[in-house]
Amino acid sequence: MTLKLKSDKRPHVPIIVHNDKPVVDSWHIARYLEEQFPTCPSLFHGNVATHKFFQNYSEKHINTPIFRLVLLDVHQSAGDQAMQDWFRQDRESWMRGKTIEQFVGDVDENIAKLKTGITIVSAHLKEFLFVTGEQPGWADVVFLSHLTFLAALKPEIFEDHVLSDENVRAYWNRTKYIRNGVASPNL
Repeated sequence: MTLKLKSDKRPHVPIIVHNDKPVVDSWHIARYLEEQFPTCPSLFHGNVATHKFFQNYSEKHINTPIFRLVLLDVHQSAGDQAMQDWFRQDRESWMRGKTIEQFVGDVDENIAKLKTGITIVSAHLKEFLFVTGEQPGWADVVFLSHLTFLAALKPEIFEDHVLSDENVRAYWNRTKYIRNGVASPNL
């Protein structure tokens, strides 16, 4: 069974439906929830543009190398051979003529790019508790989602090359309540 949206394109995740209105994509969901529930704690702290900037930075300089590091594992875990074939065909359709293996590239180069991407965040975390300052916000959700993705699929790379940074390790430890879905008494 294939889930399709009305546009007949591949479905997106995540998606929420609120008051019979579907909202697709994490960014749009966060913005929608912020607008619909203005009395709840803010994800954006009155500065949507800064959070969007960080999301764009993180997607390019942190998530892209992570994606390249885990893509072959995701492909090999995609299910039976028919599902793996579909996964390969679907991903390679936007890789400009490259195979998954060619797109993934060199592991050490991807690790180096990831560490470079995290360097600026680490320097920031030396001064602030969270990416967004004194309380967590959308930029923290983005950063933690990327780190969690890597930790789940490549724990050895995560431990050796991400948590080796003392500022990122301290941040990872102090955000455990967020990653575990438990509200902080400070929020």
